[in-house]
Order: sequence, then C-alpha cells, then structure tokens
Amino acid sequence: MPELVIVPARPGADGPEMETRYTPNGLELALPAFSSVANLVGRLGHFQPWICVRLQEAREAAATAGLTRVVIDPEEVA
Repeated sequence: MPELVIVPARPGADGPEMETRYTPNGLELALPAFSSVANLVGRLGHFQPWICVRLQEAREAAATAGLTRVVIDPEEVA
C-alpha cells in the first residue's frame, strides 16, 4: 500500500474536501484514492482537483464521514 495517496477534492469552507464516489454497482459510497496523479487523471480527467494525503488520513476521513471503504486505484469511478 502506498503511504501517500491522491484523492479527488473540491473547495470547502475550511479548505479542500475529499470527494466520495459511488462504487461501480452504485450501492455504496467510497473514497477513491490513487497511487499517482497520472492514475487519477486517467480515471477522472485533467480538470479534477485533487489533494495528496497520507493513506491513514484518507482512511480516518472516510471513517469520520461514515464510509466503510477507501478504494485504491479503482478501475471504475461513478
């Protein structure tokens, strides 16, 4: 597992916020995390804002948001 991951983000009132996405089956929200900027751009495009965080921080943020999954380098992102 990578120590640092790239996660999609959006502007928030207190700084960037990590974006969640539905899993391919459309039934579960998860936090997508990518092992490189190239992987994120390949899945979400050049205009997707992103932040780099420690994987542990991404997992903690996901848990705080009530999510059960952080998906590393997802093949599909909805």
